[in-house]
Amino acid sequence: MSSQADIKRQNPQSVELMVASDKRFLAKPEFRIQLGDLIGEEARKLERTLNGPDFALIGAFSNDLIMQRVARAESAMESVARIVGVLGRWGTGSELRLVLDLRIEFGVRESMGGLVTLINLRTYPAVLLLYAYGLALLAARRYTDLLKFLSVTIVTERDNTTTVVSHLFLTSCAGGENNAWKFLPGLEKRKTPLSDHLHDVFQSWTGDYLFSSNGYTTLFEDCELLCSLAYISIGTSKEDLQQATSGATGRSFAWCPMGRVSWDGQTRRRIMEGWARPEAADELTKADFARGQPEYLKLAMSRLNNLAGASNGSVRTSSAFFRRGSLTMAVVPTSDWNLTNLNDTDRRIRLLEEVPADDLISGLTTAAKKAAGQAKQTLSGSEPPTQKLCLSFGRLIAVCCQALHF
Repeated sequence: MSSQADIKRQNPQSVELMVASDKRFLAKPEFRIQLGDLIGEEARKLERTLNGPDFALIGAFSNDLIMQRVARAESAMESVARIVGVLGRWGTGSELRLVLDLRIEFGVRESMGGLVTLINLRTYPAVLLLYAYGLALLAARRYTDLLKFLSVTIVTERDNTTTVVSHLFLTSCAGGENNAWKFLPGLEKRKTPLSDHLHDVFQSWTGDYLFSSNGYTTLFEDCELLCSLAYISIGTSKEDLQQATSGATGRSFAWCPMGRVSWDGQTRRRIMEGWARPEAADELTKADFARGQPEYLKLAMSRLNNLAGASNGSVRTSSAFFRRGSLTMAVVPTSDWNLTNLNDTDRRIRLLEEVPADDLISGLTTAAKKAAGQAKQTLSGSEPPTQKLCLSFGRLIAVCCQALHF
């Protein structure tokens, strides 16, 4: 995977022309039809490319195949992503529906067979759109439009409903698990490889509206942290945040996907200090971030800091969390398996925190031994004890197999 032909990059001059046309049409309301035509034509071209033979879902798994597919997706998406970035930076809000249509077009794909990794990568173009529009909206300080975009309800596979941020942001996205992105060169030992890779991709793509690279990393991590805040705000009540503060849940944080700020403490502190200033906090809550409540914002900021510490190893986490379809489950550490808790649908538990494969296998073995012992005991309840334990253990096996990519 070394040649330009393998990656099939777009002609740079063609991309620059598209972006220049986008800026020209956006500058005058009378050109809105031409703007719509430009974006529509690029979207149709992109759809043909993504459905073509270069994006087939079959093949023998190899790092080269995945690297090639990621590079081809980024090449195919560059013009649309940069056009969307211009819309976010200089638009007025009327373009939001158009961007959402693009996101739905490329983010909700029909179920098909093939190599699982390639199937998951079909959502990657929509992830690029999320970052392209989100970064530009933040650069323009369009906080209200940013939250609207992240919070829009969409229908995904099997008629499930979710929000944009819950469907596409980092580990909430199909194939977004950190281990799945460590195959890219230079990311093998990174804690947040997908976030780091997107940071590098958009450093050049945001050049259409950022006139200096000095503040780029802060902008990028601020955008990701706002996505984390939106994720918590949508799925976690104020009462749940307060319980996390008191330690009633057994942990001091509310889970959400988190990018580079989980380890880049210096930038995180700078962003948080900015949010804490009265004028910034007022701007965020007026845009309805943190449910529009200053107290909720303070609680969420505290929990995000604690989560960053937990992700970085300074706070010992009590559980690893996995989502299989619409069912949320908790897998407790190997030292404290409690099979009767596997049916817990505590809404505070969200998505997954990565666990090494060896730990999962070890934990599964321990759980099997404990299940055999508990099955011999008499348990109260309407279900037969053995059936209850088998159901719990069966769910555990399904989750661990999914996490191990069996």
